[in-house]
Amino acid sequence: MTFVGKLLVVIQVVLSVCFMAFAATVFTVQQNWKVHSEDLAQQIEDLKKAMDEADEAHRQEKDKLQMEIKAATERALAAEKERNNFQDLFNQTKAELDSLRTAQDTSKALVDISGDEANNRRAEALRQRAANEKLHKTLNDLAAKNRALEDQLRALQTEREALLTKHEQTLQELAVLKRYLAELGYDPDPKKIIRRQAPPPLVFGKVIMAKHAKRSGQPDLVEISLGSDDGLIEGHQLLVYRRGTAQTDRAKYLGEIRLVLVTPDRSVGVVVQKAKNGVIQEGDDVTSRL
Repeated sequence: MTFVGKLLVVIQVVLSVCFMAFAATVFTVQQNWKVHSEDLAQQIEDLKKAMDEADEAHRQEKDKLQMEIKAATERALAAEKERNNFQDLFNQTKAELDSLRTAQDTSKALVDISGDEANNRRAEALRQRAANEKLHKTLNDLAAKNRALEDQLRALQTEREALLTKHEQTLQELAVLKRYLAELGYDPDPKKIIRRQAPPPLVFGKVIMAKHAKRSGQPDLVEISLGSDDGLIEGHQLLVYRRGTAQTDRAKYLGEIRLVLVTPDRSVGVVVQKAKNGVIQEGDDVTSRL
């Protein structure tokens, strides 16, 4: 064999080895991309579910705390009003008692005027004493009720302060959760979450590439010619169909995809529903409503 022939054999062997290394690299990158895409989709679903549950729990806890605070405030106001009523009654009874004491003193001063008048005054004093004892008893009962109402008012105020503290703790926990979501790269703004849950605008596009799963349990991936410039965001679901041919004008429904990655002019979605008699291919049409 000539030198040129040997040189060509060596070049052929080197190129074969390089091609095998390139093929192995392409296969490894493809597998890593699939695993990353699946992990990303699962993380998105888990975080979305956790945020929905946290928002719902916060809303329920907030409504419950507001109702409890309102009820406690109403009870406190009612107790305060009842206490004021008893205070007014107490003052009125005390005034009557002072009046009776004045009348009793006057009666005692007039005892010396005459025997008959003294006897009458003595009888009157006895009646006044009985009324006085009755009023004293009423006054003591009202004072006891007043103390009980004050104790109840203090208990309601303590309960209200505890509810306010619990409400503040709930707000702090929600703030921590929002910071955690922000650190993970997700915007915790409720307005944007509501926008993500809103239906997509009316759009029309094309399937750029369709990658079908080779193993069971892996999702089919579809790349389309629409993106955030068309008003789409992650989580929107679109319909895939194939236009009618010369033999038939009817469009053929192929399935439904959910967007997991959105760029300004392109998006990637996973197939969430497949038609029984069709396969999504490059060139098929995509829309938000049929």
